[in-house]
Amino acid sequence: MFFYRVTDEESVAAYVRGQGFLAGNTSSPVRLDLRLQNDKRKLVKYIQRHLNWKNKIPTPFISAYSDLNTARIEALRRVNDGKKNVVLWKIRLDEDDDLKWATINDLKRKLKFWIQDNAFHNAKYEAL
Repeated sequence: MFFYRVTDEESVAAYVRGQGFLAGNTSSPVRLDLRLQNDKRKLVKYIQRHLNWKNKIPTPFISAYSDLNTARIEALRRVNDGKKNVVLWKIRLDEDDDLKWATINDLKRKLKFWIQDNAFHNAKYEAL
């Protein structure tokens, strides 16, 4: 399975050689498996904070897209906005990788939370 991540010089979750992408907040344990997440309100708070483009508080998530075309459009948007060092990454997840992911739409449906209008169009293909 492949995901596509777009970064620029302002991206919080950066790529670290030998480790991969690291979320801005690695000290807040959050589980995307709703059966294991004790505090669903806390999970929703982190997700909504993560989706708020004006938020400056690091979250325990890393965003990626499941659709290459959506990632390309996002990369071009950033270039057109004058962002520096825009990179479109291709990330391969193998079955034996110890990573958990979920789509924003699945989480929204299961947790019944609201997505801001300016984040909604990308959320269709966004995964955390």
